[in-house]
Amino acid sequence: MAGAIGLSMLLPAPSAHATGYSPNVGQGADIVMKELRWPRWDQGTYYCFWYINFFPNRYCTFYGGVATRGDKAPPGMFMSYWGGITNIHEGEHFYRHGYGAEGAKGGANGRPPFLRAGSWYRMVLRVFPPARGNDKETYIGWCVKDGDSSEWHTHSIVSIPLRETGVMGNSGFVEALAPESIQRAFERRLGYYRLDGRWHKSNKVGTQNPSQFRLIEQDTVLRFDRPVESDTGTRKEKAYITAVQPDSPVLDAPAVERAEAHAWGNQVTVRWSIPRSASPQLAYKIEVFARPGAEGPRLAVLEDSAPHVQARRLDTDRPPKSVRLTVTDIFDQKASVTIPVDEAMLAPAAEASAPRAGLAYRYYEAPADAQWTRLPDLAGLEPVMRGCVRALDDTVRQDRDKLYALRYAGYLRAPADGLYVLSIGTCDGSRLSIGGKVVAETDGIHSTSVRQYPVALSKGLHAFEILYFKGAQAYLADRILAAWEGPGFESRTLAQGDFASADGADVPSITLDLGGCAAEGVLEDNLVDVRARIRQRGHRIDKVQLLCGRQLLQAVAGTGAAPGGDVSFRVLLPEGDNAVWARLWYDGNSSVESSVLDLKTRNRTEGPWKFDVLGEDVFPLGARYGDGRLSFAGEGFCFAQQRVTGDFRLTGRIAEIALTTKENGVHEANWLGLYVKDEKLDSPFGGDCFGIYRTAGRGMRGPADFPDLAGSRLSIASFPESHRWLRVVRRGKRFQGFTSADGKSWVKAMERIIPRFPGEAHVGVVFQSVPGKSRSLFAGAMDHVALDVGNVAEEPRSRPPAEDLPRANQVTALVQAWEDPRVLYARSNGAGLLKSTDRGQGWHHVDGDLASPDALAVRSAAVHPKDSSIVLRAGGCVVDGALKSGLWKSADGGRTWRLITREIDFDGRGPTATFGEVISFCPQDPNLVAAGGETSGLFLSADAGETWQRAGLPGQRITCLGFVPITRDKVGNLVVGTVADDEFVTLGLGKVVSPGKAPGRIYAVSLRDGKARTAVQCELEDFGVTNIAFDTHENFMNFATTRGVFYTWIHGLVFSQRLHDMPADVLFTAIGSGPHADWSAATYAAPFSAAAPSPVHVTRDRSRNWAVVSPGARATGTDGTLRLSAGVSCILPDREEKDTLYLCNQLGVFKSTDGGASYSLVYRNPRRG
Repeated sequence: MAGAIGLSMLLPAPSAHATGYSPNVGQGADIVMKELRWPRWDQGTYYCFWYINFFPNRYCTFYGGVATRGDKAPPGMFMSYWGGITNIHEGEHFYRHGYGAEGAKGGANGRPPFLRAGSWYRMVLRVFPPARGNDKETYIGWCVKDGDSSEWHTHSIVSIPLRETGVMGNSGFVEALAPESIQRAFERRLGYYRLDGRWHKSNKVGTQNPSQFRLIEQDTVLRFDRPVESDTGTRKEKAYITAVQPDSPVLDAPAVERAEAHAWGNQVTVRWSIPRSASPQLAYKIEVFARPGAEGPRLAVLEDSAPHVQARRLDTDRPPKSVRLTVTDIFDQKASVTIPVDEAMLAPAAEASAPRAGLAYRYYEAPADAQWTRLPDLAGLEPVMRGCVRALDDTVRQDRDKLYALRYAGYLRAPADGLYVLSIGTCDGSRLSIGGKVVAETDGIHSTSVRQYPVALSKGLHAFEILYFKGAQAYLADRILAAWEGPGFESRTLAQGDFASADGADVPSITLDLGGCAAEGVLEDNLVDVRARIRQRGHRIDKVQLLCGRQLLQAVAGTGAAPGGDVSFRVLLPEGDNAVWARLWYDGNSSVESSVLDLKTRNRTEGPWKFDVLGEDVFPLGARYGDGRLSFAGEGFCFAQQRVTGDFRLTGRIAEIALTTKENGVHEANWLGLYVKDEKLDSPFGGDCFGIYRTAGRGMRGPADFPDLAGSRLSIASFPESHRWLRVVRRGKRFQGFTSADGKSWVKAMERIIPRFPGEAHVGVVFQSVPGKSRSLFAGAMDHVALDVGNVAEEPRSRPPAEDLPRANQVTALVQAWEDPRVLYARSNGAGLLKSTDRGQGWHHVDGDLASPDALAVRSAAVHPKDSSIVLRAGGCVVDGALKSGLWKSADGGRTWRLITREIDFDGRGPTATFGEVISFCPQDPNLVAAGGETSGLFLSADAGETWQRAGLPGQRITCLGFVPITRDKVGNLVVGTVADDEFVTLGLGKVVSPGKAPGRIYAVSLRDGKARTAVQCELEDFGVTNIAFDTHENFMNFATTRGVFYTWIHGLVFSQRLHDMPADVLFTAIGSGPHADWSAATYAAPFSAAAPSPVHVTRDRSRNWAVVSPGARATGTDGTLRLSAGVSCILPDREEKDTLYLCNQLGVFKSTDGGASYSLVYRNPRRG
């Protein structure tokens, strides 16, 4: 067989629902390419095939690929970067995006019509430097070749602010966006990379899931084919699969067509195009000659790495006669053409008087039933709005983001006779006319993909018109990009001074005046007063908007104008240069604009707070401290903080905030509030943090309390929106957020444990505005900010009622057999072990010859995962003043028992008796068993419980443990919970034998290579873990504790309390996970004691949301309705039957077969004697 398979150690996959793979790519490669094909578009999958970092400086990670959504929508092609980028160019089918999912800083995406199932596509990634002499930037581009049509397409080109020479690594993954059970497939062939100018094969693909890959077509194609039943991915070794292919790729040749050059005097323009079938352009070089045929003196040279530029202008010292154009393609192949220079004829200037700068506009909206896909016939439509704009500014559309059209008309002012090159891009279609002649037309639906158009103009005014429309896709990226270069100036954006329009003598006018003093051209305070002076000229004033650049600052209705029509604004401006201007709306649908007021400001931040910009300091951002008020405006992440050590209480009131409205278009996820950060102030989200914020449009939130794959950085739970008072309290490793309506009565909003948070913290007021997402400049302020260090009041603790505490001989918990789910075992604190073989309907004792009190006080039980006849039980109680305990094993389903060891101390009658199991079989290796003692520590058995060895943790009060049911390899991962002994006294649960001083802890125990490696993941003095419920990912789990239910999703680095639609700060011992679905297991929990008649809560979405299972649930027995919420010690969802649920409380064992709507008592505990 030509295809080879090798083995190495396992590498982790990207997620629990993704299959990872890694083609061989040499470190430093500047080109990576492969061909991919999808047999079908499945219901929902992200096929990531770019998952790379830069070389050698590792500037940032980026990844991209294809996402499918079945028949509902065409597949998309995505690329996202986790470092700051500048978008250089996108192909016509792709749209740039800013900050987005999972914290991405930018990229591009789109749903290209050329992407089809069953076709091969060559994907090429190229890293290259920009223009010569620029050693501080790097470009990266992605091109795609359609194998059926042999046509090339550009996806995107971006720039990063660091010189990199290539990439390092190239992993990929197939991630489920729909149920895992659906069929998924893609095929790969002809992978290559270029390193140091030489081609190498990239045909060796490593994966931890080799069963999902195979070679086809004479071993030349690697096919991923996920079976209907997902492979759980339990592999210890990584497989390498090598496809057969040639040593080097076959490359398309570069080509140039329709090349032309025109000259007027000593100026020349060159324009060309690249055929779709030719290898795409990477760079160009233009040489201008004094004689035909590219001979004689060379008059000028211009070269650049610019794949998207196909027209330029040059100045020479004498009339040119010929041009040599050399195009370099993405593979560094070259194609040259010699172009004769034709004489250009300058378009004559118009004889017109147009004293007003700017353009006239007409704004149209599509009829209700129209779906514009091409430029509409505007002659048949009535404009919705009209007026004058300073330049090609579409902000007059206000809150409309799709299905509109604009007509701009006026004059273009050519500053000199000569040759110009216009760079125009619109999203969607447009038509540009100059002097009545169509210069550029790009109709249809497409991105703002800029193209170049040479024009020859005489000095003066030239009639100018752009017709533009926006279709049904509401992309937020720039919709109109327009720049030009010409005699005496380099390429720049077309601005107000470049346009002119006829003056309307009866049109209102608006001018701006500035209040305040400036020193050396810089305003002394960035809180500025601006007065808009209005000449109404008989018109009705409707509204005045003050803007900075393209963003709205404030709006005042016409009724707010002072006598005479003037309007005053007080605004906080970003630090630096600001272009402030105003738009006046009048007579219902008309507008006119002021000239720009150029202001330079400096932040005013003197005081006790240190203002830090976290992350990139490249966005417009203003900050101010004065009169006890912390104010912010702009974009980015600003933190006004003080450094404190130890516990603290931080309080503040939101004095102002710009909430999202239809008019202002403020991004919903912007926020203002209180924040706590560790020492890592270089990044807003790197390291550990906590906070509570008022968002612009998503209510009151805190930091993400769930996996947050979309990168919202916000909690699922929303707190009272009407509250304006916020408080953050630190208690050691616990951080709490509160809200208040009046600053006096406080409501707890959230709590999280951050185990690794250092003793020193940065605390203060935080302002976040996601860059590029808002039509208005987000702003807000907080006052009454007070920081009390060390002044943290003691918390009240809630005790369960004494009457709900366990009684003698009470069933405390159930375990279900893995192989035969009909079998259940019930452990009791004095009546031994009971068994049911019919899912709890009938029960009988299975104690064999065991009759001693220590054997009948069963602390824990466990059933072998593969053999239901093998059962372990741990028991113990105080006998003659000392704890007597042991561990017994049965090989016949509980009929007979054999004592294994008395070395491990268990207490089946003490205060831990109602807590979780302390014996657990490993599902990956059933011979591996763990057991935890009251104080004797952790023990492990490698022979299904026959012999035991100490594994550490002596002196710890182990109260629960369990193996993670799903792992990426066959190694068992154990989680252990302990309780601080003081908690038993605090909660009134009774006294433990041999009390100690150890805190409550959560341990992660790795058992790789037969060795126990123990790490503390959480440690608190006044805390205890009573039970564990695992979710579908090895890092996702819920903990029942002495303070409620806590959830972790990131390797135990953070534990977030569940307290919305869920009791909190009370004792929980009952928690359990149901059958694992594709995405999440149903997890049930109930407080130990509750006043509500239905105590059972459930989450079905990875602990994002909890709810009462059935508020009207009833529990019945032979003697009528029973109290379900008295001393709930165990909840067990059936392993197979999703609607079956078992519950243990003070009364006995209850069973529900209707998903928790009703319960029947199937075993009653002995009544009090």
